[in-house]
Amino acid sequence: MRQLFTCGILLCAAQLALNAAAVPEGYYPFPLKWDDNQFGTATDVSFLNHKPAGAHGRVIVKDGRFRTSGNNEPIRFLGIGIGGDGVFELDRDAAEKVAARLAKNGVNIVRFHNLDGSDRDRDTLIDFSRPGSCHFNPEHLDRLDYFIAQLKKQGIYLVMGLKVNRTLLPADGAPAGTRLGKRTDRFAKAWIDSQKQWARRLLTHVNPYTGTTLADDPAVVSVELNNESSLLFENLNWIAGLHPELLRELTGLWNDWLLEKYGSDRTLEAAWSKGAASAGNSLLRSASRWHFEHQENLKEICPNSAAGSGASVETVVLSRNDQDWKTQLQLPGLTLEDGCDYTLEFEASADRPGNVRVVSSLDKSDWRNCGLDEAFHIGPEPRKFRFCFTAGNTERGHVRISFGVGHAPGRVRFSGITLVPGARFDGLHGKSLAAKSVSLPLSGNAAQLRDRFEFMVDLDRRYADIMLDFLRNELKLQSLVVDTQIDWGGLSGLKREERMDYVDVHAYWGHPEFTGGSWEFKPGKWKIHNAPQSPRLITGEWCALEQFSRYKQTGKPLSVSEHDYPYPNDYAVEMMPLLVSIALRQEWDMLHLFIHGTFKSRGNSEGISHMFDQTNHPGKIGFFPAAALIFRQGMFEPAGRRIEMRLPRKPWLHFNNRFDRAWAVSGVRRNLLDSRCSISPMPLDTDEGAVAVTVEAAENAPQPMRAWQEGERTFFTALADRCAVITGHFGGHPVELGGFRIDAGTFPGNFGAAVLVARDGKALAESSELLLTIAGRFENSGVIWNDERSSTLNETNTWGRPPVLAAALNAAVELPADAPRKVYALDSTGRRTAELPAEFRDGKLRFRILPEHRAMHYEVKKP
Repeated sequence: MRQLFTCGILLCAAQLALNAAAVPEGYYPFPLKWDDNQFGTATDVSFLNHKPAGAHGRVIVKDGRFRTSGNNEPIRFLGIGIGGDGVFELDRDAAEKVAARLAKNGVNIVRFHNLDGSDRDRDTLIDFSRPGSCHFNPEHLDRLDYFIAQLKKQGIYLVMGLKVNRTLLPADGAPAGTRLGKRTDRFAKAWIDSQKQWARRLLTHVNPYTGTTLADDPAVVSVELNNESSLLFENLNWIAGLHPELLRELTGLWNDWLLEKYGSDRTLEAAWSKGAASAGNSLLRSASRWHFEHQENLKEICPNSAAGSGASVETVVLSRNDQDWKTQLQLPGLTLEDGCDYTLEFEASADRPGNVRVVSSLDKSDWRNCGLDEAFHIGPEPRKFRFCFTAGNTERGHVRISFGVGHAPGRVRFSGITLVPGARFDGLHGKSLAAKSVSLPLSGNAAQLRDRFEFMVDLDRRYADIMLDFLRNELKLQSLVVDTQIDWGGLSGLKREERMDYVDVHAYWGHPEFTGGSWEFKPGKWKIHNAPQSPRLITGEWCALEQFSRYKQTGKPLSVSEHDYPYPNDYAVEMMPLLVSIALRQEWDMLHLFIHGTFKSRGNSEGISHMFDQTNHPGKIGFFPAAALIFRQGMFEPAGRRIEMRLPRKPWLHFNNRFDRAWAVSGVRRNLLDSRCSISPMPLDTDEGAVAVTVEAAENAPQPMRAWQEGERTFFTALADRCAVITGHFGGHPVELGGFRIDAGTFPGNFGAAVLVARDGKALAESSELLLTIAGRFENSGVIWNDERSSTLNETNTWGRPPVLAAALNAAVELPADAPRKVYALDSTGRRTAELPAEFRDGKLRFRILPEHRAMHYEVKKP
């Protein structure tokens, strides 16, 4: 064993010498191996997978859980998404090794994402040498088939995404000279027909390596219709930019919908005229003064650039904000009456095209919305806008109208601004439903906008029903189906996804924000929120985990199909321990991290290849084995306090169509550590904006999780019989949990994660096989940080270069034990590199981890 330790030190010393110039103090190189072939190690948890995938029957939904039909056993899924760039770079040898490595790390599901990319031939299933976008590249299809066969062999199930980024080309039926993308894919007949054609070719193709089709294969858990897709996402600005052929088609559908609802032009005109206002005095006065608010980077705005009073205002926005509300023009001090209708009209223009949001809200804390929240598109040509709304949640003298111009860089102008009581309507002007000529309003009164909104809700549902019926009835698809992520389109997603088999969601902690162009990674043009997520569990503020908790529906499993702490987040090591702990408390049954790294098209696996890289980032994939043991074996019980919310029949017409607003109206305390949340499928017998909440609390329910702060330090712990989780600022600050104690010296950032888990199903003190995973921050070599560590300043190699570096930890470890144990340091493949001196006394095992171990995994084993 001494020889083993010496060899390990020599190898590490040689590597350190090679990289000495690039390694900063307090770090050491810790590259991973994409072709890791060390099996049977303490980090190999592939035994959790039943092989092949589907061996116990198809995955079904029963009693709100995923189950395998052959034995009716519940099953949880822990997985990683993989995109076209990750799939199509794999030859057969690589496919076998990647599938085996995923299984080794506890992965039992893969979500195929963006196989239909339209930007690079190397990354897509599409054969662009043929007309249209529905022909498959034979070589890429073969690589996909072989990889699927290898995943299935390793006990890894599949989620097949049908549409992500494919664009409809003229050869597919798009108007000449166009490429159609999102939103039109949910209503245009040519687009829907093309999606059916793609689905038929993908799902009914016989895989020569499995001998079956994806439509029949029990390894396919689910088919996802359309990633992150809704007609109602963000705003309806897209209508104004539609190609005339598409606008005619949409207008025809709109008129059909109006005819079914109203039956005649007269009834329609009467409904839209109800409560209409005649031109009257504006509530805005010449003495009313506009205020300028820029909550970030004031120096980017021309000083004293906001000018205007009452009916007009103008400003210059020198730089685009990541959020439109971060640069606002505000007119405060207004008095509106709850339940009364108002019409806001104005003319707007800008030097160059941009998007603006107009909102009515309180002009003091809590800044709550007072009825108006609309977005619109502006450009050099002045356009008139009219928005009608019903005021609510007001306070006398404390309502403001705000224009959020953060997404409209340049000079923006608003003139002729009026705010009058009542809802304006000017009549149909000879247009009729029979001629299908009633225009879809870009702005209008409250009745018009409500109809437009409900039409879009129904149109979203129509697409979901068409595609679901096609898959079920024509392709005879056996797997589960989900349309898209439920929050896309807000609360209307409840109607769109009503027939789907489970609920799916996406959210990121510290997703990149851009002040330049979209996805423009130039120095100073992007940033992340570089902070841990765990403090939000204490404060109750927004975080990705809180967002997930809003969407669980009683009777349906919840899937998180995209989540990540995008690199270069310093706190990524808390991601997996925190996610699986909270997921078990909340009863979420499917977790996917986004996304599989690459090792050919973007460099080798010795460095983190991109912002969302899971498999080359030790702080992410390195915690998968422990996370898989905890999550898939259900080591934490669901929270004892159960909260169920019932909503009105059409909740999307209330709460600003937002899940968080509905939960806020409930007034209930939602603590993710002790409460599990869901939405009832049974609506209230009301059309008003009311909710009802049922809270059930089990007596003497265990509270295994805790989050707290000590000054600027934050901590999260979770304890069960078979595992212990510690995350937080334990550098220079001892933490103890159920006899598991970490006493670490200081290290870069002082924030880390430590997870102790039994591999053999026994309690920690009795287990013969324990796996300890402990680490601090990771980053690539050569990263140039900005002062806030929120972005890199590298002109090239944005993410730095290989090898990835690990913060060096020196810590005394103590854990409960019923007898002496041997302790081994493991390399990145799980191979033993050193046996550590360990002392057993008074039911405790003590040992020290050192920087020279070059390890984040330690095996604790009975002799």
